[in-house]
Amino acid sequence: MGSVKDNEENRQPLLAEATSADWLLSKNTVERVDEDDDKDLKTRVWIETKKLWHIVGPSIFSRIASYTMNIITQGFAGHLGEVELAAISISNTVIVGLNFGLLLGMASALETLCGQAFGAKKHHMLGIYMQRSWIVLFLCCFLLLPLYIFATPILRALGQPDDVAELSGVVALWFIPLHFSFAFQFPIQRFLQSQLKTAVLAWVSLAVLAIHTVVSWLFVYKLNLGIVGAAVALDISWWLLFIGLFWYTACGGCPETWSSFSTQAFSGLWEFIRLSAASGVMLCLENWYYRILMLMTGYLENATLALDALSICDYAGDQDDRRSTSGYVFMLAVWLRRILEELKFKQEKTTTIFCDNNSAIKLSKNPVLRGRSKHIDVKYYFLRDLNNEGIIELTYCRSEDQLADIFTKPLKLLSFQNLRRMLGLSTMEELKKLKIN
Repeated sequence: MGSVKDNEENRQPLLAEATSADWLLSKNTVERVDEDDDKDLKTRVWIETKKLWHIVGPSIFSRIASYTMNIITQGFAGHLGEVELAAISISNTVIVGLNFGLLLGMASALETLCGQAFGAKKHHMLGIYMQRSWIVLFLCCFLLLPLYIFATPILRALGQPDDVAELSGVVALWFIPLHFSFAFQFPIQRFLQSQLKTAVLAWVSLAVLAIHTVVSWLFVYKLNLGIVGAAVALDISWWLLFIGLFWYTACGGCPETWSSFSTQAFSGLWEFIRLSAASGVMLCLENWYYRILMLMTGYLENATLALDALSICDYAGDQDDRRSTSGYVFMLAVWLRRILEELKFKQEKTTTIFCDNNSAIKLSKNPVLRGRSKHIDVKYYFLRDLNNEGIIELTYCRSEDQLADIFTKPLKLLSFQNLRRMLGLSTMEELKKLKIN
């Protein structure tokens, strides 16, 4: 046994005191680790951002291309005449729009089902789910056909002029092929998106957009098919979208998720219908709720409304294309007044439009054609009649009292504060002062 002195000499602490050199080395190591962490974070953010845009970018472009085809169709119809433009717009937004929202919502059920199947490695179920969705949406299209067949009486009941309602009904009949294309187009889009195969959506949409432009020009101008040609061109383009995506799917683009048509698609249809209907109703409520509220207000008792329109207008407009906001203000006031009357809100008072332009007020009472007012006199010549009938009245208000300026143009600080006060708004500092007092 050694002495106590020897034992004390042999003892070593578990944690030795660090030298200055050791401390500097440790500090540099920590700094390098922090830099690596920052670098890793930036790298991860960049990688995730690229992945996100790789998925959503083509989908966004595909949706934009689809809407662009509608705009192109309306543009060609606008060159045919005002009635044709109104007919194609109403058919597309009212008749097709209502069904579009319902079918799109029902197809959204595939986002859940295909996503779960793909994540669970049950790849063969994606194709079966898509085929079930085709069956359900195809049957739903048949149930919605009366909206297209009886479009003319429906639009007349909604207060549309006879000529517009009649032509819109004709266009709606030619939009029936477009209607059925939704039943196949929407499910296959969700089918591909759930597999992150979104690039094909963008490429097919780009190709069809170019084809649609050429076909619309050919049908409307070269073959002189008129508004029917514009509608048929849109039908063809939407079916080409589906054909292009299905060709990619069936010809080897999705070998794990698509093999062939299967009779399993006809099993479990009722559960699929319930899920699709729930998805469709949710989307419809989002798009239709304001229309439902508008219709319900017609049943209120003692609901007398007076419509006042506060406007800020450019009454000079462009000397060449005659574009200005003034005509749209008058049209909006008349349109809102007619809607209220259709909803059984009797308009006993004149619809007042507050204006800070005396020249425009005089023109409404005695229109005179001149360089600075030609667009009002030519396109909105009925202003004097509306004024004489007591439907619309232009009332002068000072520019400093024109509340619409705060929403439509940059203002000086004093003008902004004055209009803000007239609107009954206060800053946080003013509220704090009121609270203290």
